[in-house]
Amino acid sequence: MTFALLVQSAIIGTSLGSIYILMALGLTLMFGMMHIINFAHGAVYMLGAFVIYYVFFQGGAPYFAAFVVAMIVLGIFGYLVERSIYRPIRGGIEPTLVALLALTTFLQAAGYPVFGQLDKHVPPVFPGTRNILGVGISIERLMIIPIAAALVVALYFSSTGPGSAPPCAPSSRTRKRRPCRAST
Repeated sequence: MTFALLVQSAIIGTSLGSIYILMALGLTLMFGMMHIINFAHGAVYMLGAFVIYYVFFQGGAPYFAAFVVAMIVLGIFGYLVERSIYRPIRGGIEPTLVALLALTTFLQAAGYPVFGQLDKHVPPVFPGTRNILGVGISIERLMIIPIAAALVVALYFSSTGPGSAPPCAPSSRTRKRRPCRAST
């Protein structure tokens, strides 16, 4: 393995890991607020990607306008899912899991006839690459890393406060677990 290949693999792996971090933060946020394990999270992510593809690439709208349209469409979709699936079930864990598995299966199965089976690529929003240790890496790939890091740091400090221990951590004085804070 050459040094350039090692650097390229490390940067691409870090950017892909950052995307996974952002998806995990979405799942954690939903579970923390609604106490629902959202199995349809990836399918909704897919819908957002297709909205951006069709509005930005096919429709010719500016990227940030397509991003706003995708947020609005997914907000409406989330509202409809909450009203038609979450609210009628009212907190039952098993029925919610089954309903969300059915929703994700439906969205994935409906994706093939609606969007087609061929890959669709969105052209780069910020064309060009940056040379890092002799390896050309796209600007979008480099942008996702600090964005994910900033969100993780912001969410950590918003939930624990600077200098305090994480919730439910063992106390350094008593070596016993502190009681967990009640979620609001």
